Amino acid sequence: MSLRQARHAQTQNFRSLKDEDDLPPRAKTTAWMAGYETDDSDCDSEILGDTDGGRPTVHDKDGPDLVFLGHPAYLVDMFSLFSTPSPDHRWTASCWMYIFFPFVWLIGFFLAHLRRRLCCSSHLVVDEVVYNGIRMQTWVVHHFGRNFRNNCQRHDSRKNVEIAAQAAERAGCRVLGLGALNKAEFLNHGGKDLLDKLPEDRSMAITHGNHLTAAAVVETVRQLVEAGHAKGKVPYITGATSKTGRAVALSLRKHYGIQLMCHSSSPERREDLEKHGLLTTDKFEDGHDSPLWIIGKYDLRVCDHIPKNGVACVFAVPDPFAISGKRPDVTNLEGATLHIDESRLDRPRKFTNLLKTNEIYACHAGSILRACSPELGTKDELGDIDPDSLPSYIARAKAVGITVPPPPPIPLAEDESDASTSESDDEESKCC
Repeated sequence: MSLRQARHAQTQNFRSLKDEDDLPPRAKTTAWMAGYETDDSDCDSEILGDTDGGRPTVHDKDGPDLVFLGHPAYLVDMFSLFSTPSPDHRWTASCWMYIFFPFVWLIGFFLAHLRRRLCCSSHLVVDEVVYNGIRMQTWVVHHFGRNFRNNCQRHDSRKNVEIAAQAAERAGCRVLGLGALNKAEFLNHGGKDLLDKLPEDRSMAITHGNHLTAAAVVETVRQLVEAGHAKGKVPYITGATSKTGRAVALSLRKHYGIQLMCHSSSPERREDLEKHGLLTTDKFEDGHDSPLWIIGKYDLRVCDHIPKNGVACVFAVPDPFAISGKRPDVTNLEGATLHIDESRLDRPRKFTNLLKTNEIYACHAGSILRACSPELGTKDELGDIDPDSLPSYIARAKAVGITVPPPPPIPLAEDESDASTSESDDEESKCC
């Protein structure tokens, strides 16, 4: 028996256990470390050609409709594989996990830089469910947020994403969704570079999911403004000239009549926004009077300039408020986290990207939307975002049970609280 046949048989044994439902997380993680997750398929397949360094490309005739490709942010996030998602709270690392940091660092280094060279695989399948009739899988690529810091580490991260994309095509996937920094402009130009790494006759569409991300942010801001969070002032937005930020700003202005103060350090990009009737500035100080901020760029300076008891709608990765931890007075809302209709799942999700069981990131939901929509599923979504199409994405998402959560009650500022308290005291004294 050849080594490849032995590994295939080993994988089949593992899958037969998995089909009996519910390998515990410990077994799932052990299988990952042992390298059982291969590109072979236990379904009928056909040879498409040699596209991967001399390896024949196998196309699975019964592959998943959707693969969402994410990656962990921190090394300690590996421990989340041992947990079960909760409907009440998100997964967070416990203090004791950092005791194992040296060991975890070694594992992380092996996974990010060496495993694909030894096993020709760069991902772990962490979840598989059927939602709204769509068979979807979540794959975690073997690199972390720390592996995007310099060109040397980005090279391996780029190769990991390419190999995972090729594996998804061989598996017969119809839609590949790119999550987090797997679609960063500095990594692969928003996913466009992956097209040259795949067969010319590929059947898989690739999506960055940014249309639904932008639509979710627009809908969240619209709800916040209608609920009174802006308090009659012009909202302040950072990252307004990015791919997603620009679409958000233009859609809010054109379709909902919401004026914005857009921050950008580029005079040319500010001029472009001004042509569309938006206000622009290169100073954070111009947002001091705006109680509602829209954060579309990672910049820790926003933590110093957002007004006290302000509201921040954040879609930047990473979240500057979560990283700094300096502004507990600010109401921090995730503009690109949606709710999913769990009744449409054939089984509970085993991995939710550290979110609650009913939560899903907009880029993930965007790939589901594309897989559920025949008119979208055959097209790549890798270029610029069309601001005029965003309202239709919200309607399509609702049709498949994906919704934007309503905003929380408006927080009462301290000065308003004191004023209302004094007024009530005056009324009580008058009654007495």
